[in-house]
Amino acid sequence: MERNKVIVHIRGMQFGASADREEENGAIETVTTGYLQKIGESWFLKYEEIQEDFDLTSDVLIKAAPGRLKLQKKGLLNVSMEFADGCFTQSDYHTPYGNILFGFHTGRVTVSEKAGSVEIRAAYLLEANGEYLADSNIEILAEYI
Repeated sequence: MERNKVIVHIRGMQFGASADREEENGAIETVTTGYLQKIGESWFLKYEEIQEDFDLTSDVLIKAAPGRLKLQKKGLLNVSMEFADGCFTQSDYHTPYGNILFGFHTGRVTVSEKAGSVEIRAAYLLEANGEYLADSNIEILAEYI
């Protein structure tokens, strides 16, 4: 399949460890343009992410298939994060300030193709350096231009 230009909407949400799990601690949303391509059962999404505090960019590549999501950033921030249904994975997050070991207890990864778009979702528990941080979700919507 050919590579298509898309508008990329990425939304990450975290819910704290408080008794009220519905209280949203932080939602981060990014909108940019990129390219989307399907090869076999996998979707590949590529875009640039601007690091505003440093006026630099990171190249981002997302590979998604039913039950699996891999996100790689290269540039100012370097990381490779993998999510797989029912699995625990870890990743070193390399920043200008040092490294952080993140852990991901993935619940479920879904990929759905609709007319004019592809939606990728992952639900997971996030930990840093072995300690629980938050229940998290990431939603990625790629809309054909």
